[in-house]
Amino acid sequence: MSGDVHVRFCERPGVRLPRATHLVVLCQGEVERILRGIQRVLGGLGLQLNAGKTRVLDARDESFRFLGFRVMVIKHPRRGRRFCLIRPAQEALAEIRAELRSLTRRNTLALPEEMVIGQLNERIRGWVGYFSYGNGI
Repeated sequence: MSGDVHVRFCERPGVRLPRATHLVVLCQGEVERILRGIQRVLGGLGLQLNAGKTRVLDARDESFRFLGFRVMVIKHPRRGRRFCLIRPAQEALAEIRAELRSLTRRNTLALPEEMVIGQLNERIRGWVGYFSYGNGI
């Protein structure tokens, strides 16, 4: 990752951004200029960055959470090269564990086995479907 940073914004008639758009921008150098450009484009669309949720950090040294994922740059143990590791965040793991525990409590023993298994499979499929993007599961 070297050289100049080029940022292009595509504006098309009829393009709409959802009200709660989440955004991660990874760049090298000229961070303030890029941040101002993003603010200008969003302002033109009638949107603004949430100052309380907006952070600027060096992703090579600091991990961050985004939409339930933990994103970090680590060194490969054998090859020695750095790469981006994306895994479910600890909070997401704790949440699915709690949900699965609640579906398998003693009070579910009276329910038909097929029903409990169906509910478990539904939750697990949904969770894995969402978090399978990451490279840590």
